[in-house]
Amino acid sequence: MLASKFGEGLAKDAGSSTWDGVKRVHELISRRFVGHATSTAALAALGEEPTAAAQSVVAESIDSLARVDRVFADQLKLLIAEADGLHETGRFVAIAREDARQVNIQGGNTGTINMA
Repeated sequence: MLASKFGEGLAKDAGSSTWDGVKRVHELISRRFVGHATSTAALAALGEEPTAAAQSVVAESIDSLARVDRVFADQLKLLIAEADGLHETGRFVAIAREDARQVNIQGGNTGTINMA
């Protein structure tokens, strides 16, 4: 039981630190997008419902701003490297709405997986 509780606490701390890393990247990008209406709107739309179009606008905006603002580029690289070091970020995003049911399996799964 103690090992189980320790594992739960470790998972909660890892998830919390991962989420904090993602939030820091988002906050940096949001601050840098101030004054860029299209980029800000795309970032907001991405948070509501991720679409390929919104992802493309945000990615292009980040890329063009990073090309002209080395400080922003360096800060972004540092925050991404820190978040990437947590190993829990960037694996996948799963969205289920209303009565949807989903199963997300990742990692080195082997053997038979049965679902009833």
